[in-house]
Amino acid sequence: MGMLKEGEPTQDVEIENSPESEVERGVLIIKPDALELGIQGEVFQEIENLGLEIIQQEEVVLNEEKIFQIWPDIYGKDWIKRTVDYLALRPVIVCVIQGEEAIDKMLGLKRSLREKYPNPDKVITVIHTSDSKEESIREQAIFLKKEANE
Repeated sequence: MGMLKEGEPTQDVEIENSPESEVERGVLIIKPDALELGIQGEVFQEIENLGLEIIQQEEVVLNEEKIFQIWPDIYGKDWIKRTVDYLALRPVIVCVIQGEEAIDKMLGLKRSLREKYPNPDKVITVIHTSDSKEESIREQAIFLKKEANE
């Protein structure tokens, strides 16, 4: 499966990233500033160029609860209101990415995009990616939860 097209349904996927697995999964969040810049196509192309696969994609508006689940360490920081306002008022695109060394490759992509599209406000950075397998598992659990009525 290659890059998903806009509006294309995603498949249900299981949470994964066992230490023995060669194929890793990571979570990617394309943040509001990236969407305003119109660079989501560039992000998707870079993912494909890295030999990675988007196995789930969804546009969502994050609520405060989900923001704190994704970034639990921001609670109590002086910039928390800016972060919540920035992320909770506009849509983001959340993807689960899969492939060999997906986490490291996505971290490299995050660094290069932040250099290419710098913002002096460190809260506003074009994408978020899982920093580790453990973080990926936690983040996948946040976004891959099934609704109780399904």
